[in-house]
Amino acid sequence: MIKFFRHIRQRMIKENRFSKYMLYAIGEIVLVVTGILIALQLNNWNTEKSIQKDTTDFTIRLLSEVRENLSICEAEILVEQEQINCGVGLLQMFNTKRSELKSRDLDSLVYILLSKNTIDLNLSTLTEGLNTAKVSAIGSDSLRTLLYALPSTIEKVTTSEKVNGDDIDNFFTPYLYKHLNWRKMDRAFAEHKELVGTTGFPEHNSLECLDEMLFENLVDNRLYNSSKHLEYLENLKSHLVKLELLLKS
Repeated sequence: MIKFFRHIRQRMIKENRFSKYMLYAIGEIVLVVTGILIALQLNNWNTEKSIQKDTTDFTIRLLSEVRENLSICEAEILVEQEQINCGVGLLQMFNTKRSELKSRDLDSLVYILLSKNTIDLNLSTLTEGLNTAKVSAIGSDSLRTLLYALPSTIEKVTTSEKVNGDDIDNFFTPYLYKHLNWRKMDRAFAEHKELVGTTGFPEHNSLECLDEMLFENLVDNRLYNSSKHLEYLENLKSHLVKLELLLKS
């Protein structure tokens, strides 16, 4: 094709048909430019199509990840609500006649309240999207905003976990080591209870803790921290629910 056009140009020059040669040259330029523009347009179309496919695949995987994390968050909320109920139950014991209480009941509430809860989310797809600009390629402004804000929402939960963990390790547990019989609690409630055996201090009464304001303060603080942690978990759940709705649409 190139040789064909060259032959035409050479023939026009030899025949001194300069004006027609100029028109032909302009036409050839227009034809070449048009071909380049068409090629660029096709390339852009293919690129956009590839980006759209990648974005669609990414949002499908992200929806699956969000649903998984939503289930994890809901399960963690139930655990935290149980601990809050235990904290409330312990505080109510302080205002109840000792003759109406049982040491085993106090032990069971304390055993649950001792647990340090950590949420284990799957964030591989979100991390991939943030690191590779796949999130920025999403067309929905609302969806992008929620995705960019999710790490901050999760960070509040993990920070709250640390506050709870520090409170348990540094204050609640040290007090219980001195005032409760752990072997008796394990014998009653632990998964490995058959290995524990019977305590050598059967006369110990856990209800004696109810006579100390320090224990009441520790329980009250555990209740407060758990309530704040539940608030952050509920915010995370709300965030994930909004993401799920937008990703489905």
